[in-house]
This record gives sequence, C-alpha cells and structure tokens, in this order.
Amino acid sequence: MRLHVATGGRGWYRISTSLRHHLAREPSFGPTRTVGLHVEAERRTDRLYWGIGPRAPFDARVRFAESFVDAHLATTLRPWPKSRIDADLSVRRADFDDEHGELAAALRRGFVAPPGAFESGYTLARIGLRTILDTRTPAPLEGPPESDAEEPSSTGVRFGARMEMLGGPSVDDSSIYAARPMLALLRQSAKLTAAVDVWRRRVVSVSFAAERIDPQVPEEGGRASIPFTELASLGGGRPLRGFLPGRLLGRSALSSTVEYAWPIWIWLEGVIHYGFGNVFGPSFEGASLGALRQSFGFGMRTNVGTEHGFELLVAAGTRPLDEGGAPESLRLVVGSQLDW
Repeated sequence: MRLHVATGGRGWYRISTSLRHHLAREPSFGPTRTVGLHVEAERRTDRLYWGIGPRAPFDARVRFAESFVDAHLATTLRPWPKSRIDADLSVRRADFDDEHGELAAALRRGFVAPPGAFESGYTLARIGLRTILDTRTPAPLEGPPESDAEEPSSTGVRFGARMEMLGGPSVDDSSIYAARPMLALLRQSAKLTAAVDVWRRRVVSVSFAAERIDPQVPEEGGRASIPFTELASLGGGRPLRGFLPGRLLGRSALSSTVEYAWPIWIWLEGVIHYGFGNVFGPSFEGASLGALRQSFGFGMRTNVGTEHGFELLVAAGTRPLDEGGAPESLRLVVGSQLDW
C-alpha cells in the first residue's frame, strides 16, 4: 500500500493511494505478475494554457484551475526482466471550475477559442494496453554487495507501444435535456530507444517517439470535440523536457532525443539531453523541418529504478526553427515523480 500527499498552497493539493498485490515473484529481478488499484484526486489553480498547435505563442499563456478524480485498475506481466505487458481500465472525471480565472476571462472577451471540454468538463472511461520490449540486462536484486562489483552492460534496444480506447458522454453539449451522443477516442503512442554503454555505465541513447489521438465517433456536423487535456502533448514529464507541462498540445506529436548519462554516485547519475520535435494536426498534418522546436538541458537523477525517482534538472525550450529557434523558456525541476 502506498500513499502520496502533496500541496502547493491554497487551492493546490494532490492525494493518491495505491494497493498492489504480487501474484508471482522471481528472486533475481522481482515481481513478474501484479494486480493493483490506484486512486488519485488533484486540484490545481496554476495550470497554464497557451493554445493548441505547433506555433501557439508563448506570451498568450493564461492560467486556469483543474480538478479531477481518477480510479485506475491495472495488471502487469513481466515475461523478461526489463520487459512488461500492462493492461488497465480507468475512469476519470475532470472539471475546470475557473469562472474568475484568466482563461475564462479570455474566453468571455473572445481572445481565445474555447478549448474542448473547458466549459463542461468531461467523464471518460479508458481501456489501455502497453507493451515494452527491452533487450538490456538489469542488475540483479541479489548479488555481491561490494561497491566494485561488475554491473551488466546498458547496451540494448527498448521499444514501447501503447493503445488506449477512451469513451464517454460527448463534451460541449449546451442542452442538458437532449440525448447526449457518445465521444469515442483512440490514442496510439510508440517510443523506440537505442542505447550504447560506451564505458562502465556511461551511456549514449537515441530515442524516437510518436503519439496521436483520433475521434472514432464524429459529433454532429462532422467534428469531434476532444478534451484539451487529453490531446497529445510534449514537455513536462514527457519528451522535450525544456517545455512546461501543457505548453505543446495537438492531435499528434513527434520527437527525437539524444541523451548522455554517466554515474555520479552509487545511486545517482548525471544526464545531458538534446531533443527536437513538436505537436501537429490530425495524422501529423503540418509536420516539417522548420516547425520543429528544440529542447536541451542537464541534471541529475536516481538510477535505482524505484517508483519514487528523484531528479534535479535545468532545461530550456526554443521557438520553431523557421522562426529563429531562439530559447523561449527555462525550467528548473527539483523533486520526485510517483510512478505507481
């Protein structure tokens, strides 16, 4: 059982808990079959919205409030030490109750187009399946305790793919008495990473990632209103760490990252990254070399593979290449990420 509580002051809180049971365990590398339940609730009044698309201007950002409750049931199978298959079922209710916030004010004045589901909120159930295949050999859980023990090479290839089907009542329906049509979405994402251990855990890796989300049941008029927080995104904890969460939103996303990591201490490693990519329209519409943005930075992170990873990161993101490619944002990240 795990419990995680965080706060950022008035109107900012997060509570999450998970219950997990290991059905089978391999002494050399841990649990091989797991089932778990995860529930979380969060409210933030400092979310930022810049718009949707690859060229949303940085100075157009406005604040809004978001509240959500999410219940998540998942099962995991680990056929090999660093490979896994995850199946999950979850339900999320999200609301954007920000009548006096900057985004609501901008909507009333007509300065921005209404983001999908901002005024109505949304409820979505999702079924997901993720597969990760990793050829690298993990360090054994049981082994010699000496500090100079030989560790396995980090050279290998990792491929991950995820498919999600999301469904729920259609959003942005002004009539509460009319029969509400259903909203059905299909999200697909994949990431391929090749890593080379050049010398004693000094690792160079190259990653390519793609994501898209598409409506499966168009609404009346041939359009589908996708909740804006469910769009493909880059930045934050996703690829292109130099951008803030939600800075880049679109129907699809492409990115590539080169990273170098080296050991600093027994459980700590340094890391430098350079990446490029952006979000685009449906089916990667509008993708071009000039539309790509850059992300670069350095920092430290734990490397023990636990669920409470700590990191210290300084990173920057730039404008699109055909707009000069000048830096537009700088991020400082200090904290831990809870990966249940």
